[in-house]
Amino acid sequence: MFLYKKETSHQYGDAIRYPKLYLWVGIAGLIFVSVMLILMMLYPNDTDNLLVYALFYAFGILYVGIIMAYMNWFMIIEKDHFIYRSIFRKTYKVFYSDVIDCTIKENDVIIKTKDRKFDVDRNLPGVRELGQRLRSQTRKNSK
Repeated sequence: MFLYKKETSHQYGDAIRYPKLYLWVGIAGLIFVSVMLILMMLYPNDTDNLLVYALFYAFGILYVGIIMAYMNWFMIIEKDHFIYRSIFRKTYKVFYSDVIDCTIKENDVIIKTKDRKFDVDRNLPGVRELGQRLRSQTRKNSK
């Protein structure tokens, strides 16, 4: 299925990204909110007040955040390290030997280094394998 790939290849290694469904949901939601706001401005009635506009703008910001997450966030898995880029395009290079703890929870994988904590959605394709690899690596480092 084209909306959900296991892992994509990157020039440096395997990349973990959000599925394309995130992009389509963000775009569809943003279009819906924009059309509703325009219709509310063109055909005003007594139900539109500041709270309704604020609610629509809040949903618009939410959809922009979903689009930003799809466009910017990724992890590139390499042999001895991984590269993590946040939705605000801040990039970190983390060596597996620097990982102190890797906890696999119900919905996310938490990767802890001495400086940072990375929270990754467990349901993304390829994250479970990364979590298992990191847990085995942290066990080797603790011995």
